Amino acid sequence: MSKLMRSDKCEQFLRSNEVNCCTTVYSDDEGSFRMAGCDCCENGLGTTVYECHGYNPKTKEVLEIGDVCHECLCYFANGDDSELETKEVQGE
Repeated sequence: MSKLMRSDKCEQFLRSNEVNCCTTVYSDDEGSFRMAGCDCCENGLGTTVYECHGYNPKTKEVLEIGDVCHECLCYFANGDDSELETKEVQGE
């Protein structure tokens, strides 16, 4: 079984939202805990997330794209890739 890398999920997240970047909406955002986890990596783990937006080059608009965790933001900012940790689903 191949490893699921953060870069794969993050690039898919950008494509599905039709944006070319992801940044926090508020520069002083301290984040908030969200039990459902990150909209980008969708790992299902409760974590601190930050409200984010991205730029759609087709419409030339900035769009709100969801709540993104610190690890995914690090990937978007620096290219820091990592293997995704996911929630164990009962029965698997």
